[in-house]
Amino acid sequence: MKKFIIITDKEAKKDIQEAINYYNKINPYLGKRFKMDFKKSFQSIQAAPSFQIRYKDIHCLPLEVYPFMIHYSIDEKINTVFIHAVISTYMNPATKWL
Repeated sequence: MKKFIIITDKEAKKDIQEAINYYNKINPYLGKRFKMDFKKSFQSIQAAPSFQIRYKDIHCLPLEVYPFMIHYSIDEKINTVFIHAVISTYMNPATKWL
């Protein structure tokens, strides 16, 4: 099976970096572990992106270890996944960090 191309929006990249920075402030190991958890989910999406649709055409995949969810859409015609946000499940989606 062909892997999907993944394009990460600028805002999603910012979400990821903010999460890494947050966990690095607590302990650098936690920031590194967050990156590893995200990469594992990223690879799952790349191989088979058809996870649960939460709203409109937006799919969501929770990270395995950390309380975050990747929000993305799929364009099957061009075999591409667009990551729109990486949001903490502890927060109201309409807000950013606490």
